Amino acid sequence: MRRSRSLELLPLNPEIERTLLRLRRENRRREEAEMADDNNNNLMQGTARALREYTVPTVSGSVIRRPAI
Repeated sequence: MRRSRSLELLPLNPEIERTLLRLRRENRRREEAEMADDNNNNLMQGTARALREYTVPTVSGSVIRRPAI
């Protein structure tokens, strides 16, 4: 298959595994920092909920209805 335009090649990285591990570590730290910030914001706002509360359906009002007359 022929390409209509040439693509520039990226420079060779002789330590690609080390670079990958470093990038993963940086991403993990960034995500942990974002999660910590979110948790701190939720605690300050008083909206922190337990994990179980996200799975339990919430019902507003009464479920029991009076029969129509």
